[in-house]
Amino acid sequence: QIPEGLEFPEGEINPSCGSLIITGQNYRLSLAEAKWGFAGREGCLVIHARAETALTKPMFSASILSRRCIIPAEKFYEWDHEKNKVEFTNPARDVMLLAGFWYIYENVMRFTVITTAANASMSPVHDRMPLMIAPDKVRLWLLDNSGFQPLLRAEMPMLKAGREQEQLR
Repeated sequence: QIPEGLEFPEGEINPSCGSLIITGQNYRLSLAEAKWGFAGREGCLVIHARAETALTKPMFSASILSRRCIIPAEKFYEWDHEKNKVEFTNPARDVMLLAGFWYIYENVMRFTVITTAANASMSPVHDRMPLMIAPDKVRLWLLDNSGFQPLLRAEMPMLKAGREQEQLR
């Protein structure tokens, strides 16, 4: 149930835009509004963190250890080598649960999405893909500060790719 005053945004969510995320605070799941992107060096927006190195990077380590989140998404986009926009969905689920973590910067909750090596469904387009959390692992990801780390190496589901030009035919 979505708390009063919070709404899932419609349409595409771009870096620096706001979205609802699922957090695990005080051993309970809750929804929060947050903006996509950590504040990086020289004002650059950091929208992704690598699963392989997030625990050791000073910018991310405190957040991934204690402020993990899930970003619900029906689909996400990536651009192929020819700069064509490719839409990815999970044919097995209506909503993908993207792994991330958050922090507060200048009184604004901000999040980043964790990426992992692309699987066979994603690698023709890009070498990285969002780390996804299986529904039965949500509580482990959000609430277990000592047991979440194996999820950083989980096998990703096979996704369906669609291109706008294919949809127009």
